[in-house]
Amino acid sequence: LELQTGRSGIWLFDLDRSMQHRLIDTPEAAFGPVWSPDGQGLLFVSYPGTQWDLIRRHTIDEADVSVLRSGPAQAATDWSKDGRWIIYQERGAGAIDQWDIGVFDTTTSMAQKLVVSDKNEHQARLSPDGAWLAFTSNETGRDQIYLLRFPQLSPRIPVSSAGNDGACVLRYPAALSTVLGIGSTSNEDVRSSFSNYGSQTVYAAVDAAASSA
Repeated sequence: LELQTGRSGIWLFDLDRSMQHRLIDTPEAAFGPVWSPDGQGLLFVSYPGTQWDLIRRHTIDEADVSVLRSGPAQAATDWSKDGRWIIYQERGAGAIDQWDIGVFDTTTSMAQKLVVSDKNEHQARLSPDGAWLAFTSNETGRDQIYLLRFPQLSPRIPVSSAGNDGACVLRYPAALSTVLGIGSTSNEDVRSSFSNYGSQTVYAAVDAAASSA
């Protein structure tokens, strides 16, 4: 949010040279930037007053810009490494804080919903190899992470902490066969001393200074 103008804009910060400039300069507000895989393009959403536009623009050539889709409030959340799939979330038909997850195929310019329900599903990201989609849902009454095979969309796999006792045992619900248990590693890629472990545990890196709380 730019305090001088009172509207949102997208800026580029050069951390090495301590420089900044406005990257997206449009009359309408611009939100939610997502880099293209090659770093040459950018996705963002803009609201011209009737619908929300999902826009792709080249970072240098300002004339190279296109509206990919228009609709209710939406935001891009990821772009696959091969450049084909754009993952986005869109305001659902339910409560004001209810979102659905969709995908835009850049090879066909077609969009389709992936996860649709009366619950709030959002913050979807693809795995580095593009084989899994992770997202947040409150279908159990609280926010929890789920996995889906992509693009096959297999049944949801809930994700839960393995536990923070430093023991060779998985705490519930991670101990259930239908749940994926997640352990912690430091930024040196070794298991955190507080993290539970076992043969059915997948490890995710966190800051070495992270608390076990």
